[in-house]
Amino acid sequence: MLHNEDYTRIINYASRAPSSHNTQPWRFRLSHDIIRIIPDLSRSLPVVDPDNRALFISLGCALENLVIAASRFGYSSKGCYAEHDAGIRVGLQRSVETKGDELFHYLKSRQVTRNLYRPEELPTDQTETLRRITPEPGTELQIYSREEGVKRFLPLVTEAGILQFRNQQFVEELVLWSRYSRREAMQTGDGIWSATLGIPSAGRWVGSLIMKHLVTPASEEKRLSKQVVHSGGFALLLAEKDNREHWIRTGRLYQRFGLTSTGMGIRHAHLNMPVEEPVTRKKLAAVAGTVGSIPMLLLRFGYAERMPYSLRRNLHEIIE
Repeated sequence: MLHNEDYTRIINYASRAPSSHNTQPWRFRLSHDIIRIIPDLSRSLPVVDPDNRALFISLGCALENLVIAASRFGYSSKGCYAEHDAGIRVGLQRSVETKGDELFHYLKSRQVTRNLYRPEELPTDQTETLRRITPEPGTELQIYSREEGVKRFLPLVTEAGILQFRNQQFVEELVLWSRYSRREAMQTGDGIWSATLGIPSAGRWVGSLIMKHLVTPASEEKRLSKQVVHSGGFALLLAEKDNREHWIRTGRLYQRFGLTSTGMGIRHAHLNMPVEEPVTRKKLAAVAGTVGSIPMLLLRFGYAERMPYSLRRNLHEIIE
């Protein structure tokens, strides 16, 4: 029987998963020994994520956290995908044979680190450790060196970034989920806190004004170019099919990548603009040389200082 205290602790770790714009699009429901992860579509991003691909990747990240945390507290788990609400059903059972996953130690310290990285290659042993991360069925992880990744991905990242910032609806959605001060971030417990980007605190009126009128496609191209060049390497996550099941599996693989890299002192962040734009997504698949596989996530990684952590909502807001 799953104890309530264990349930609360497990959900606390599950909710530390990453999500686009830090929307945290999940709810959790306990029924006997079953936890359901339910998509909160009120927190979807209809402009940047119209088919909810990124949303379900986030649910996969939360699922991976949940399974890892459950193992730490002595529960074996089995996940399956519920059809009635498109959520995830996870059965938990107390087991003396369950061994805690070592990745548990990095659930709290993992973060999407958005600053510039040191432009240096990783040691071969660390790169090989990342290559050996076990993918979910129907998913694939490709690791690229700094030099190769810059050559392949820089043109697509900047092209997609320009397209996005030419789209006024994209900018409006980004402004909606931006938090321009610590006070605002604390009040909502979600969104993109300016401190995580290294941007000084400002009021919502000033921050919105800057985002809408001073951040331009040209300035975004310059910013993204620096991020790509100041990277230690790149990771591309792919899936065999473009459906919810494979999105969730991609999320589980991504979370293992994030936790594994954190354990080695390696930072990571999204460069997912080429995936989010349909035109560049096709080009990304061609540049990666994939046959029959679909790009899901593009990441940069390397060495950098830790940034302030994105905030999380209170558990009573996400637990049913």
